[in-house]
Amino acid sequence: MESVVNVFTISNVIMCGASVRMAFMHRQGDITARNAFLGTALSSLFSGFFMVWIGPFAMGDIFNNLLISRACFAVIVGLNAVFILDTILKTEEVVEGRRDRKAQDYQGRVLVDTMGYVFPVAWGMPLILMTGYIASILHDRPWFMEQCQFIDGMRGTPLGVMQSHIFYQQLSTSLAASYASLFVTLRDKRLISKSQELGGITLFSMPALVWSIFTTIIFTSFLFMEH
Repeated sequence: MESVVNVFTISNVIMCGASVRMAFMHRQGDITARNAFLGTALSSLFSGFFMVWIGPFAMGDIFNNLLISRACFAVIVGLNAVFILDTILKTEEVVEGRRDRKAQDYQGRVLVDTMGYVFPVAWGMPLILMTGYIASILHDRPWFMEQCQFIDGMRGTPLGVMQSHIFYQQLSTSLAASYASLFVTLRDKRLISKSQELGGITLFSMPALVWSIFTTIIFTSFLFMEH
């Protein structure tokens, strides 16, 4: 399993690097679309980073050093905040940029496109900020691991269940962001239609959203309990 995680981590970094390169090379004339693309790539990178951070494998042990952990959180969370916020503030431009100009317009299109293109990027922002605050400012990685074990004990589940739950939830959000970028790229290349693009984004982003909310509720409900 550890070798699989190592391969995924390396491929995640390569994919995010490729997305950044594509954003600057092929979206130079559309700053809003470029920043939205960068925000999606950085969201995937954060999930991949936190998956390693919360994982039980040797690769994550480097983050037991609080300085290294805080530095990584500061850079990745900071970049996510900048580009995701830019997408939120320029929602109208993003939606207009993805409009199918050959199709007949209809009432409610703006809302549908906002939910399809902006919401999958925007919903991760509060969770990313909260995770960074709890994991690197309020506490550290050893505390986080102990807290997962405490939650397992309180819920009567075997040790490691909560940690695994967060680990795979981060995997799902990383894949959702990666596939969102893929579907956008496929439509840009005219290989799929707009409805297929939106359907593909929703197919991966909504389950990740539900899982993220569920995980957050469980973790925060035990946050202030005494051990």
